[in-house]
Amino acid sequence: MKSHYRSDVKLLFKTLKRLCDERAKDIIEVCFAKDEKFALEILVTKSKSFFNYSPLELATEDLNRCRQFISSSAVKRYVDRKWYGEMSERHTSKAALELLFLLLTVCPILIFTTWFDSILMTEKQRAIAQKPINISATIQLLDLRLLPKFTKIFGLQVPLWKRFENSD
Repeated sequence: MKSHYRSDVKLLFKTLKRLCDERAKDIIEVCFAKDEKFALEILVTKSKSFFNYSPLELATEDLNRCRQFISSSAVKRYVDRKWYGEMSERHTSKAALELLFLLLTVCPILIFTTWFDSILMTEKQRAIAQKPINISATIQLLDLRLLPKFTKIFGLQVPLWKRFENSD
């Protein structure tokens, strides 16, 4: 008779534990839906009525194992923030500002180097740079004995050779 009573009490406590776990999950979900920041504060705030434990600490103790509460979206968000180092919009905007500052300090240097190159260029170099490329003169300067050897590697000997015959 005594063992039957103990099994009934054990079953009652398991049922109450499951019910409390469901209610705790429902409460934190409602808080999270209304105000995310407030719900995350509730998770870590220690209470005298819980003997200076936070709800999250109570839920994760070995004896309690409140799996439904732990699977709530508020706890998931809390864990995500802990895992990713609480990356917020403020931190990402700070990184974007640092990148912008870096680009603004490097780009003017690149602009000025091209500007100085154009200043230091001699008159002869400027004249050459401004003229269009004379392709026919470039082809005449090529050593045509090396061209067939070079084009055999790529399989382009015949089309290039016919082109040079037409240009003469």
